Amino acid sequence: MRVESPAQGQGAQSAPRQPVQDAEIDLGGIGHALWKNRNWVIGATVLALAGSAVFVNVVKPRYTAETRVLLELQTSFMPGEDVKSEAAGALDPEAVGSQIQLVTSRDVARRAIKQIGLLGNSEFDPMTGGMGALSRMLVLLGIKRDPSQMSPEDRVFETYYEKLQVFSPPKTRVLNIEFQARDPDLAAKAANTIASIYLDFQQDAKRANARSAAASLGTIVGDLKTKVASAESKVEDFRAQTGLLVGTNNTTINAQQLGEVNTELARARTSQADAQAKAKLLREMLKQGRVGEIPDVANNDLVRRISEQRVTLKAQLALESRTLLPGHPRIKELSAQLADLDNELRVAGEKAARTLDNDAKIAGQRLQNLQSSLDQQKKVVGALSADEVKLRELERTAKSLKDDLEAATTKYQQALARENSKSTPADARIISRAVAPQIPSFPKKIPIIGFSTLAAMLLSAAFVLARELLREGPAPRAVAAPV
Repeated sequence: MRVESPAQGQGAQSAPRQPVQDAEIDLGGIGHALWKNRNWVIGATVLALAGSAVFVNVVKPRYTAETRVLLELQTSFMPGEDVKSEAAGALDPEAVGSQIQLVTSRDVARRAIKQIGLLGNSEFDPMTGGMGALSRMLVLLGIKRDPSQMSPEDRVFETYYEKLQVFSPPKTRVLNIEFQARDPDLAAKAANTIASIYLDFQQDAKRANARSAAASLGTIVGDLKTKVASAESKVEDFRAQTGLLVGTNNTTINAQQLGEVNTELARARTSQADAQAKAKLLREMLKQGRVGEIPDVANNDLVRRISEQRVTLKAQLALESRTLLPGHPRIKELSAQLADLDNELRVAGEKAARTLDNDAKIAGQRLQNLQSSLDQQKKVVGALSADEVKLRELERTAKSLKDDLEAATTKYQQALARENSKSTPADARIISRAVAPQIPSFPKKIPIIGFSTLAAMLLSAAFVLARELLREGPAPRAVAAPV
C-alpha cells in the first residue's frame, strides 16, 4: 500500500514508490508486558502447581503388572517321532502378531474375566454400584448401550480391554502381557492368569487337532483293515485255484517238490557211482587173488569162517610138509581142501561183485525214474510261472496294504495319546511371571506436577502477550516521501 501527498497533481502519478518498512518485534515491550502482568502468570503457575499436587495425591493410584511369554515351537513329546530342527522353530513377525491377537481374543477374555473374578468388581463392572445419572442420560440419548441389557462378561469387556496391553518388543519372540488395576495383587493375578489361559488355549488347540486327526485316522484304519482282509482273501483264493499252496520255508509246494526231487536225483547219482566203483575195484582184486582184503567180502560171516579154515589148513600143510613129500596123499588132501576154500572165497567175491552190479543197476533205474519225475515237475512249475507272477503281485499288494495299515495304526495310537494326554506342550512358555508391583504406574507425581506447572506458566504468559497485542492494535506504517 502507498500514500500520496496532496500537493501532487495529475502529473505526479508516475513518481517512484518508496519501500514500506515492516514493524519489528519489540523484546523490551514483551518483557515490560510480562512484568506488568506478572501476577497473572505467577498466580496461574501457583494454581496449576497446587492443583496438580492435589490431583496426584487424591486420585486413586493404578498398578501395572507384567508377564512375559516366550514363543517357541515345542518339540514333540511322543516317542518315535522326528524332532524338529531349531530353524523350524523360528516364528516370523506375522506369527507373533497372530499370537497377540489370540491373547486379546474374546474367548480368552471371557475365561480370564471368570477366573480373575472381575464380575462384580466396581472398577470393571459398571453395574456394581448401579447406573449414574449421566449414564442414564447417555443411554436415553442412544449414545451408550444399556448395561442392564448386556451379559455380565460383556459389561466388563470394555474396561478389561482398556486395562490390558499386549505387545512384542522389536526383534524378539516375547509377548509382554500388561494388566492395570487399582489393586496390585489383582493386576499380578490378572497378568499371570491371562498368560496361563493363553497356554491352555494352545494346548486345547493341539488336543483338538489330535482329536480331529484321530477321527480321520480311525476311518482310514478301518478302511485299510477291510482292504487288507480282502487282499489276503484274494491271495488265498488264488493259491487254492492254481494249486500254489505254501509249504515249509514259505515256498510253494510245487517248488518244494521240485527241490526234493532234485535232491533225490543227486543222491541216486551218488549211489550209482559208488556201486559201480566198488564193483570195479572188487573185480580187480579178484583178479589179483586178494579176495580177503575186499571190505564187503571180508565182513561177511561165511567168508570169515572160510578165511579162518584156510589159515588153519595152511598151518597144517606147512606142518606136514616138514615130514612128508609133496606127492604124499596127506599133502595132496590138504592142498585140495585149501584149493576148495580159495574157490569158495572167489565165489563169495564174485557174488559180492554181482550184488554191487545189481545195486548199480537199481541206482541207475532209480536215477532214470527221478530224472523223469524232475522233468515232469519242471514242466508243472514252468506252466505255473505265470500264475506265480500274478500271485506275487497279489502278495505285494497285500503287503503294501499291511505296511500302510501298520503306519496308520501307529499314527492313530499317537493321536489318541495326544488327545488324552494332560501334558500336551504349548508353543510358548512363561519366562517371567508377574508379581504385585509396589510402585504405581499412574499417577507419576513428579512428571505430572512439573509438566502441569510448566504448561500453566507458558499458557498464562502467552495469554498475557496476546491480550497486550490485541489491546495496542496494529503498529503504524511509514509514509513514502515525494520525489
